Amino acid sequence: MSCVDNDANNNDNNNDEIQSLEIEFLSSMFDGTPNSAIFNYDKLSRHGSFTFHPHFNKPIEMYGPVTRIKLRNTSTVEPSTSSEGDKTCCCYLLHYLPALIMTFNLPLNYPGDIPGVCIPEFSLSSIWLPISILNELKERLIEIANQNLGEMTLLSCIEFLQNESFDYLMKQAGESCQQKQTFNLFNFYNEYSCKDDISLPLQDCCDLLLSINEDRLDIDYDEAFIECPVCFEIKKGSEFIRFMKCKCSICRDCTLECFKISIRESLFNGALSCLKCNEEVSHSEVRYILPEDLHDRYENLILKRGLDFMPDVVACPRQQCEYPVILDSDSLGRCPRCELSFCPMCLKTYHGVEPCKNRLRSIHNAFMSAADREAKLRQIKEEEESEKLITDNYKKCPGCWTPCEDNPFGPTYFGCILAHFPGSHLYRSFLLYS
Repeated sequence: MSCVDNDANNNDNNNDEIQSLEIEFLSSMFDGTPNSAIFNYDKLSRHGSFTFHPHFNKPIEMYGPVTRIKLRNTSTVEPSTSSEGDKTCCCYLLHYLPALIMTFNLPLNYPGDIPGVCIPEFSLSSIWLPISILNELKERLIEIANQNLGEMTLLSCIEFLQNESFDYLMKQAGESCQQKQTFNLFNFYNEYSCKDDISLPLQDCCDLLLSINEDRLDIDYDEAFIECPVCFEIKKGSEFIRFMKCKCSICRDCTLECFKISIRESLFNGALSCLKCNEEVSHSEVRYILPEDLHDRYENLILKRGLDFMPDVVACPRQQCEYPVILDSDSLGRCPRCELSFCPMCLKTYHGVEPCKNRLRSIHNAFMSAADREAKLRQIKEEEESEKLITDNYKKCPGCWTPCEDNPFGPTYFGCILAHFPGSHLYRSFLLYS
C-alpha cells in the first residue's frame, strides 16, 4: 500500500508541476495589454479564464440596420433597401468583434498518465453569440483536448478559439471569398431568433458590434504614429485631436495654440474652426480642448458677439460687471446687477434729456456722407454733359488731337491754337485716312 501511495503522490506532484509550467507559460504569453488577450488563473481553486477577440485577416462587411451611435472610425455606405424590401440596412466595415470568454477548471490529475488521463472542463460565454454556436465551439474544444490526452492542451484550445472560431462562425452565418467577407445580420437573426438562442434584439446587437469595433479602432489609433498636417511632426495618435464633423486629425499642441491665439486676438467669426478644413468645431470639443479659464473667456466672447446682433440688448459699460442689459428705451439702459443707468449710445452715465453727443456726431457724419455722395454724383453728371458737348460741337486737331472750334472763315475750316495748325476738314480727313 505504501508503494501505491508513493506512486500516487509522485503523479500528483508531476501533475502540479506540469500545470504550473503551463499556467506560467500562458501568463507570460498573454500579458493583458489592450491588443492582447487577457489570461487569469486562481491556483487555489484551479479555475481560470481566457478573454480574447477573434482574429480574422480581412475586414468584415456587415449588413445591418441603421445604427443609433455616432461612428468615429467605422466606414459605412449610404442606407439602402435590403433584398427583403421592407428593411432599411447599411453596410459597415468591421475590424473587430466582441470578446469571447473561455473559462476552465483543471482537475487534480490533469493531464495525467495513460490510462489515468483527463481533460479540463470548458465553458464559453459571449454577449452576442447564440447559445447553440457556443455549445458547438465547446464540443470542438473537447475534441481537441481528447486528441492530446496526457499532454498540455490549453494552448491548443486557445489557439483554435483565437484563429479558427471566426472561420467557424462565418461558415455558419456568413459568406467568405478571397476579396471580402460578408456577414448579414438580418439573416443571422432570422436563423437563430426562432430558437430563442439570442438574448439581444437586432438593433441592440448591431449597435453593440459597432461600438466595440469603434473602441478597438480607437486603441489602434492611439498606438499608431501619425504626421501632423500643421507642424509636420510625427507623434503618437494619443496626442492628436480628431474632430467629429470633418474627421480631420491635428496634434493637440497645434490645436490648442491656434485656439489660444484666436481667442486672445478675437480672430474667429462665430465659432472656432478646424485648422485644416475650416469646419466649425462643436462646443463639446472646444470644452475638451481648452483649459477652464480660456473656455470661460471664449464663452464670454461668443455671448458678446450674439448680443451685438440684438439691437435692444447692450452689455453693461462697467468693466467689473459687463452684464447683458435689456434697454428700457433708445436712450436709457439700467443694469439689474450693478444698478447703473447709462446711455446706450455713448455708454456713459445717463444724461437725461440732454442730447447725446455721440448721437449728434453720428447724425452729422451720416449727413456729411450723404452730401459727399450727392456732390460726387453731380460732378459725374457734369463731366458726362461736357463730354457730350465736345463730341457734338468740336473737331479734333490732326496734329495734337485737341478739340477745336470751327474757324470763322467758314464751316469747313478750323484752327488749332496749340499746334498752330490751320486747315480744312477735308484735309483733316485726308490726313486721318492716310
